Amino acid sequence: RAGAEARAAGATGATAVPGTVGAPGTGDAPGAAGTPGAGDGPGMGAAGVPGASGVVGVTSTWPVLTVFGRDRAVAVAPDGVRGSCRFAVPEEATLFAVHYVGGSFLVSWTLAPNPYNGNTAFWADRPDEPFTPEETGGLVPFGEGLRGAYGFQFESADGGGRHSGGHVLRPGGTEGIDRDESQLGDGARIWTNCARGGRPWEVVHSVTGERRGARPLPDFPG
Repeated sequence: RAGAEARAAGATGATAVPGTVGAPGTGDAPGAAGTPGAGDGPGMGAAGVPGASGVVGVTSTWPVLTVFGRDRAVAVAPDGVRGSCRFAVPEEATLFAVHYVGGSFLVSWTLAPNPYNGNTAFWADRPDEPFTPEETGGLVPFGEGLRGAYGFQFESADGGGRHSGGHVLRPGGTEGIDRDESQLGDGARIWTNCARGGRPWEVVHSVTGERRGARPLPDFPG
């Protein structure tokens, strides 16, 4: 059903031209009714994000921030808009999220009551191919408490994927997003950990996500 709805909505994972907001053929993005002001979005300001009024969720692939409404998402970075897409999830979905991954968008949702995370997903440019991700614990938007781990997740060093703690997710992958959401970096290395659990921080390869073992954190400021 979600795939059929996505076709009707004109889902696309195409990258937008920097400085534009809408996916090709749509001409807009989440709530694109003009430039937003401070305070747009649920519980956080979205000032400066083109078309961000009407935002219902936010995810991070740092330095990319993805804001999404009910049927559109736009990914922005310090250098401008990275891309945008249209999508459709079931009307009865109790939670949904959109993550920017290497130029594509992973859309996830669930029908479960009182959910923490999504359990079904599809790539916005492949709406007719929904799947059950191998890892679902991180299929969440930023939210209260540690939900989404404050947006600590990084883009891979080559720009083609998204660090998910235990691996790097790339467009078309079915691995999903795990709960190793907390990530720190010093410009060359990335450390990862679960938001809860008291495990030691582990270094992972900045491009592949391969685990390199537990190593102490640098003396980060603050």
